[in-house]
Amino acid sequence: MSKKQNVLQLSKKERKRKKQLKHLENELLEASAEENKQAKHKNLTEITKIIFGIYFRILKSSTQNKAVGVCLEGLAKFAHCISLDYYVDIVDLLDKLLKEEVLGFREELHCIQTVFAICSNQGEALNLDPSRFYNNLYKNLLRISAASKVHNHQLIVLRILGDCLIKRRKQITNKRIIGFTKRLAILCLQLLHHGTLGTLGIIRNTMQLNKSVDILLDSDNSFGDGNYMIELDDPEYSNASSTSLYELTLLRKHYHPIVGKFARNIASGAPSSGEGNLVPEIGKLNADDLFNNYDMTEMSFNPSVPVPKKTQLKTKISSYTKLADSSFEDYLKSKMKDQLKCGVICIE
Repeated sequence: MSKKQNVLQLSKKERKRKKQLKHLENELLEASAEENKQAKHKNLTEITKIIFGIYFRILKSSTQNKAVGVCLEGLAKFAHCISLDYYVDIVDLLDKLLKEEVLGFREELHCIQTVFAICSNQGEALNLDPSRFYNNLYKNLLRISAASKVHNHQLIVLRILGDCLIKRRKQITNKRIIGFTKRLAILCLQLLHHGTLGTLGIIRNTMQLNKSVDILLDSDNSFGDGNYMIELDDPEYSNASSTSLYELTLLRKHYHPIVGKFARNIASGAPSSGEGNLVPEIGKLNADDLFNNYDMTEMSFNPSVPVPKKTQLKTKISSYTKLADSSFEDYLKSKMKDQLKCGVICIE
């Protein structure tokens, strides 16, 4: 072999060796990355255990602790990370806190949010009865209004409703979901427009997923289980199927145009296409998006209010009444001319 061929042969061997080294380096990097992922997952698991241990210790020790609200908020946010073995104990603990009636409204909402977050995920495999939490939420819904301080908690309520009415729609009875729908329609009348839009979004999704709610669009109340009893705290026995969504009539004339469109869409049976449907830009928004997109905390109205057209005030008063006695009419005009400022108003 010539010297040139030896050089070419060596270069091929070197290229092959470099290729093998690069492949080996990639394998080592993948192995180290996998080890890093496992170590990271282990550390996160330990941190989660410590945090939840602190939460449970505070909740069991005293309800007067100021950190209870923070613990309940943390539980509601990371409920999906809790081990399945602790679900029953957590639900019993939260039920005990609600029965003691020592929590504020926001803390109560976080208790209910945690329970339904558990029941909507892995907790479905457990035999948990969340009816007492449904009743607590149903009872406290009307505490929210535009004039109350708890209106800012409406976003938490919307997320709870998404879990208990939308995600758990197959585990909820028709009477309960009809009762909640009627209560939400009443709630819409006392909220600011972004809260009303979020609530109407829940009603619309509920009607699209459960056709039994369509009975509320029928104004014939001659059938049913009796009169609608709004004062009851249990939606199962409120006989909401005996009433209708009369609130939609008022909401159709709402000052916010999007609220009116939603009300007309729901009154038409919440169609996704055809007559009475919403434009895709609005119809695809969920309750959280509706609440946030139309929020006025930054003093911006969405959609923007159009500038009113300039109009020129009329400076003449026309007389449309003709008196039988023309001389008396002339007398009145002369007296009025004496009293009115010259050049401001003229009488024809």
